[in-house]
Amino acid sequence: MSFDAEFAAQVLPDLYEQAGVDAMVSRGGIASPVRIVVDRDQESMGDHHQVIGRVDRVRCQLSQWDFRGGDRVVWTDHLGAHDKEIERRLNNDGLESYGVLHG
Repeated sequence: MSFDAEFAAQVLPDLYEQAGVDAMVSRGGIASPVRIVVDRDQESMGDHHQVIGRVDRVRCQLSQWDFRGGDRVVWTDHLGAHDKEIERRLNNDGLESYGVLHG
């Protein structure tokens, strides 16, 4: 088994269990429960590696969902209830999918 496959099968689920929250993600009328990690106030970099702003990002295991712009993410955490749209997909590294939250 490759390192990535072993990490995805054994370590990543434990990380999400410890650091994540349960959420619902929907696209085009299809909804799915996922476990997400919200990274608040992250630097957004410009073309020349300058900080151009700060954004809230969300990530989940790729085996659960692959974010796209327009997806809707709903979750509750210690800060309250949230219903946000994915503004744009940041990337997919083969293990996790990352999206920028709108607003």
